[in-house]
Amino acid sequence: MNAKSEILRVEFHGNGSEKLAVPMSDVGHTLVALQQMIYKCYLYNEGRLKPGAKLKQENRDAFALQVASVEEGSFILALAPFMKYADVVTVLIPVVQLLIKILSDYRKRRVEQHISDEVKESNLLNQIYDQMKEIARRIGGNIQSIEFVPTNGFAVNKVVIDTDTRDYVRSLAKKLIPVKKKKTIEALVKRIDVREYWANVIETKDEKKFRVIGLEDNDIDMVIHELDKHKGKEKETEPEFIIKGRPIRRIGKGVISFQLLEMDSIKLKKKPVPRQPKKKAVSR
Repeated sequence: MNAKSEILRVEFHGNGSEKLAVPMSDVGHTLVALQQMIYKCYLYNEGRLKPGAKLKQENRDAFALQVASVEEGSFILALAPFMKYADVVTVLIPVVQLLIKILSDYRKRRVEQHISDEVKESNLLNQIYDQMKEIARRIGGNIQSIEFVPTNGFAVNKVVIDTDTRDYVRSLAKKLIPVKKKKTIEALVKRIDVREYWANVIETKDEKKFRVIGLEDNDIDMVIHELDKHKGKEKETEPEFIIKGRPIRRIGKGVISFQLLEMDSIKLKKKPVPRQPKKKAVSR
């Protein structure tokens, strides 16, 4: 295959200068994860990156990569578009540039900060976490680093995934990252489920569920007390509570049944007392 068609090189490096033997499973898992990230970067550029979103078959074919060549020394794979579409390289260029930028954010330990700040690419950083874990899992033993090197004049530098990056990716597995922007959520509380784990669950009348961190015992007692007072009464008299806090992102969780919230406060919302109609004076 013509070297001009190459778009990305994947280089596996070991400890020394000896020829590196890389298990086929490590190569396969790395390439599959890389391909999935390319698909997600394309969906992101198209404004269609959502949990569960998939490419149509013709798009999958257009953005599929194949191994163009294998070089000696360190184990080096040159990747090129699988299909010979006239404009596929033109479309792949911004996709690969975005991929390298996202890989670099993991390399430079910027993921938590970007997600907390809700930067433009924070959703993409979150969505490719599982693929980053798969690549990071290959580091260790014979493989000390994996380099992703754009070719043919890309205006971005290579990214090296090494043991430091691997450890960082692993550390993100159970991280809960509050976003910086405070938000106030008004919810009509249906019930509180006290969990033994790290949070309680508040279920609202509109079927939304918040897994809440920082809910104190006296807050729980207050809510339960107010709800108990109105059992069996008319719906209009049910208490409303104002929940104030920061949304929390959990790395790699594109779809969750609970919205995570770091609680600042939960208070009973006072309802205006309806005016009583004036009694008409009775004429004698």
